[in-house]
Amino acid sequence: MKNVYPNCITIITTYKCTAACAECCFECNPKLTARVTLEQMKKFIKESKELFGQELKGVVFTGGECFLLGDDLVEVISYATKLGLVTRCVSNGYWGKNPRFAKKTLKRLKEAGLKEINISTGDDHQEYVPFDSVEGVAKLK
Repeated sequence: MKNVYPNCITIITTYKCTAACAECCFECNPKLTARVTLEQMKKFIKESKELFGQELKGVVFTGGECFLLGDDLVEVISYATKLGLVTRCVSNGYWGKNPRFAKKTLKRLKEAGLKEINISTGDDHQEYVPFDSVEGVAKLK
């Protein structure tokens, strides 16, 4: 029987979120402060790469709201990219309300190696993150 290894790992970076959606599977909200440190994320990625080798193709950063990590998110994306992994972030897009900030943020992440971004939205999200913010992210080039 052939061993089967994961091709992607996911890191729940923080339970802090700019929203407090009733249907959040992790029960994240603005009051929670628990998060994974930069060193812990790097260690997990390194050990996963060593364990799963070439089978491991990507890493997903989610939360909570992973964009609240700021410079740590940029650094861990750069680290994962240097190990040959494709990176993806899952965000509620709260940062899209300010087009200049959004463009600057995405530019930094892209330069670090970010390849994919998923924006979550829906009725619960829109109570905390107006659709205009999500639309602002979608319109960025």
